[in-house]
Amino acid sequence: RLTNVGFELRRPVGVGVDVTAGLQAQVIAGGTERASQDYQRYFVQVDLEDLPWKGAFVTPIVEHWVTSDDSTTQAGLRWTQTLTPRLEAWLGSEYAHFLYDYLRRRERDDVRLYYAGALWRPGKGVEIGLDFEAEQNDAPSGEDPFLTVMLWVTHALP
Repeated sequence: RLTNVGFELRRPVGVGVDVTAGLQAQVIAGGTERASQDYQRYFVQVDLEDLPWKGAFVTPIVEHWVTSDDSTTQAGLRWTQTLTPRLEAWLGSEYAHFLYDYLRRRERDDVRLYYAGALWRPGKGVEIGLDFEAEQNDAPSGEDPFLTVMLWVTHALP
């Protein structure tokens, strides 16, 4: 049985600076692997608007994960550019001490994640996003890199 709850709070703290902080907690009955343990995730990100030029956002991100027998901190940096009022794109990179590979059902250590994506707003309340991630880690040579492509569509209810 899985229970996952969380919240986040986003506040402007100055002209062109927004801070988002939050907590996510997961409780799983009967899990034994690190990825299926109870955990708490604390995170903070700072959006620096119009840096280095108008329409750009630079976002440092820090996450701290805690389980009953371990903890780890992840850090990253994302650059987002508003291309038009309806289109934005981003590039980013993060480092994690470990991540869990759900497809291969094992942990991956010393992970560097690189990603790029875009979000298009074709109409009121509709968003279409595409994200590409490439993961590099300290796995034995010859192992393929882990690649992910995500496509999503959201529609706000009236």
